[in-house]
Amino acid sequence: MTREKKVAAGTQYGDWKGTAQADNHDDLTLTKFARDKGWIAADDVIVGWEIYSGEISRVRPAGLVLVTVHFASASSVGEARKSRAKLSVQSVCFEMDLVEFFGKFKRFSVAASQSGEFEDVLADDPVHVK
Repeated sequence: MTREKKVAAGTQYGDWKGTAQADNHDDLTLTKFARDKGWIAADDVIVGWEIYSGEISRVRPAGLVLVTVHFASASSVGEARKSRAKLSVQSVCFEMDLVEFFGKFKRFSVAASQSGEFEDVLADDPVHVK
């Protein structure tokens, strides 16, 4: 079933809202992982992904997350960029070990504030504790 979707984070209550940024690993990218698994074709490009972790319990052990990747052919991505048209994508969803997921990136940063209200604050340098 095709429907419009925004690639954006969301939880049941939205107690914490924020942003994320990541830098691809040079060799071990999420795209390479999905291609090696046969989930996307050689000419497909991942244009978005989502990672979800529910409550940690006996049913879903710690360390496993649900990953959804949204992808399209490189040519359709190029055409959508030129024309500014809405891109039609396919999606595949799978469980992955959290450490393996983070291993697909060189750097990964997530920041959130209560209800997204306190994005802009005056903050001292953090004190590192053990």
